[in-house]
Amino acid sequence: MTYKELAKKLGTSPATLSLVINHKPGISKETRKRILEGIKQNGLEDLLRNKASQKEYPWKALEGGIKTICFLVYRKASSIIFPYSSYVMFMEAIQKQAIQYGINLSFAVIDENSNPKEQLQNLLNINIDGMIIYGTEMVDQDIDWFEDFPIPQVVIDNTFSRKSCSSVFSNNEMAAFQVLEYLVELGHKRIGFLCYNSIRCRCFQDRYDSYKKAMETNGLSFREEDVWLVDADETDEGLTAQIQNIIQSKTDFPSVIVTAEDTLAIRAMEAFTHTGYIIPDDISFVGFNNHPNCLAVKPSLTSVDILLEQYARAAVTELVQMLCDKNAGFDIIKRKVQIDTSLIKRNSVKNLNID
Repeated sequence: MTYKELAKKLGTSPATLSLVINHKPGISKETRKRILEGIKQNGLEDLLRNKASQKEYPWKALEGGIKTICFLVYRKASSIIFPYSSYVMFMEAIQKQAIQYGINLSFAVIDENSNPKEQLQNLLNINIDGMIIYGTEMVDQDIDWFEDFPIPQVVIDNTFSRKSCSSVFSNNEMAAFQVLEYLVELGHKRIGFLCYNSIRCRCFQDRYDSYKKAMETNGLSFREEDVWLVDADETDEGLTAQIQNIIQSKTDFPSVIVTAEDTLAIRAMEAFTHTGYIIPDDISFVGFNNHPNCLAVKPSLTSVDILLEQYARAAVTELVQMLCDKNAGFDIIKRKVQIDTSLIKRNSVKNLNID
């Protein structure tokens, strides 16, 4: 019996029934007492949980018990994410969160080259209740494929500010200002930016735009020649070689290079080391994402932490709330959830204020 059916049987609305089950205020004592008696008479006392339990495990109220959600990667024709498997750390964090919540997690890929609409229809055959979509490479028209899809969904790592969809994403502007203020504090004035050419991902574009804004706010000159772009379709060795070619074409460099993500920073550090430079004595680096490899390189890489556990919890919680609303017969509320960032300071940035 769904919330909507039970509410009708008890002569009340789904919203009022939800207030009673979730121990929320907003109704009279008489109404609450009547509905509680009706729930007990129907043998549905299990719906009634204490406040702490209901807050921690809202999905327990879902009809049918444990649910299965799908982590879905949308792969573009010229994919940046697949060569470097950057989606894996997001999937692992979400899987960990799902396990803690008692929810099963499956995995699927939608390939832009192979009729996305047909691939989505095939997903309906694997009995999933909701989707968390890794939307790093997606553009606005890509989300249109999901508009009429009957399963609740949350997109991560993309804002889709002009589209009606639920999304969870990093506060890239906050990240840029955290980085720039730290670098200025250490005496850096000429700050470069390293990204992939064509900046195909929305998050990379946001980071680049935020970098320029933070430079201006901190009274620093933006120099086009200090923006380095490399081909994303290369292997790790290919990226290193590209950056070495850029190094050899320059006569001078910024004192520090901020990168769009950690892989680029690590490859750039390798390229400069191979060319005879010492990090951070000769040039400093800052990454983004705080990938575990930041600790594996020498020197360890300063990087923006996207607070992945909070990110995953927000995505799963949003999806669960949508499933609860759908089950109760409520209209699903679509929200944009922005997660703050934290700068993890390590050894790849030199303090220029110290002689």
